[in-house]
Amino acid sequence: FAFIARMDGDDLNAPDRFSRQLAYLDAHPECLAVFSDAVLIDGGGRPLGRKRTPVGPQLRRAMASNNVLLHPTAVLRRSYIDRYGVYDPSTNHAEDYDLFMRGVVDGVVHVIPEPLISYRVHGGSVSHTRYRAQVRARMRVQARYIRRTGGWGLLGMGRSA
Repeated sequence: FAFIARMDGDDLNAPDRFSRQLAYLDAHPECLAVFSDAVLIDGGGRPLGRKRTPVGPQLRRAMASNNVLLHPTAVLRRSYIDRYGVYDPSTNHAEDYDLFMRGVVDGVVHVIPEPLISYRVHGGSVSHTRYRAQVRARMRVQARYIRRTGGWGLLGMGRSA
C-alpha cells in the first residue's frame, strides 16, 4: 500500500476528502502526512463549530503544547511509517501525538485548512475518559521533543503541568 488513511467509525468524510488529500500529496512530494480541519458535530450529527488546525510554522509551535492534529483527518504516505515507525507503547494515551510529532518537527506534516470531515465530539473519547493518563503521556512526548521545539516545548510542558 502507498497510503494510510485514518478514520473513526462515528465521524463523517466530506465526499471529496480522499481525492483532495491525495491530490495535495501529489502536488507536495516533500509532504509525508496531510491533515485537515473539521466540522465538530454532536452525537446527533448537529454542527457545534469548526476545529481549525494551525498551518506552517504555527503548527510546530501549537504541537509543542498539545496534539492539535485530528487523527481521523490523517492521510500518511507509507514512507512516513517507514521513516518514523508506528505507535510507541510508552506513550499510551498519547500515541497519535508522539507519532505525528515525529513528522511535525521535521516539517513533513502539512494541513489543508478546510474541513474535510465531520468530527463527532462525545464524552466517551479517551480525551474525556482518560484525561489524567493522557496528560502524563503528553508530558512524556513533550519532554522527548523539547530540544526540537525549544521554548515552545517548555511552555507546552508548563501548560500540561
